Amino acid sequence: MTQAIMTRATTLPDPDDAWRDAVAHLCARDLVLGRIIAAMGPCGLKARSGGFAALMDIIAAQQVSKYAADSIRRRLRKSFGDPPDVARVAAARTPRLRGCGLSGAKAKYIRGIAREVVAGTLDFDHLHAQNDDAVMERLLSLNGIGRWTAEIYLMFVLTRPDIFPIGDGALRNAIREHYALRKSAKLKKFETIARGWAPYRTVASWYLYAWINRTRAEKRAAKGAAKKEEPMV
Repeated sequence: MTQAIMTRATTLPDPDDAWRDAVAHLCARDLVLGRIIAAMGPCGLKARSGGFAALMDIIAAQQVSKYAADSIRRRLRKSFGDPPDVARVAAARTPRLRGCGLSGAKAKYIRGIAREVVAGTLDFDHLHAQNDDAVMERLLSLNGIGRWTAEIYLMFVLTRPDIFPIGDGALRNAIREHYALRKSAKLKKFETIARGWAPYRTVASWYLYAWINRTRAEKRAAKGAAKKEEPMV
């Protein structure tokens, strides 16, 4: 852990922070998370543009690195517009979708969802007006949508405040590191920790994701610096 994390969180969130109540609640309830919050600063969680484009992007990010996902998204936008033309995606042939970097399965899933939107059987405006359970149920009914994808949509598109994507391995690794859990720790242990963050588990997860992204960036930077310093032979 860095020195920032070893220092107790003593500063309250900025009054203009949209998540100030959530941050104050988390700092008061969990010292470990409070230290992470103190190191990361204000919560930057903001709703992404929703609908088909957002769901397509999340599917593209399934089980690939952030950098691979960003590359796929750029190619999808170049091929289908920004935001993507749903009708064009629905009519696209598999090779065109795969040419954007999607696997065959993901191409099938995205095209299938686009066809539901075109047919009117999937209405995102209606979906967004539903409660968490109803949104989850509808998303899980779509081919290619698992719990992680649905939870990420709820968190980052709808900014529902109390979502905890326990199926995310990177998130569990971050919790394991900061809370000194064994590698063999059961899911119930993670759920118990996260229960203390309610009703703001989304915000707590956002801070852990922010920590993960910053740690990865620091490691890449250090690796790049070390490579530059290698002697010429």
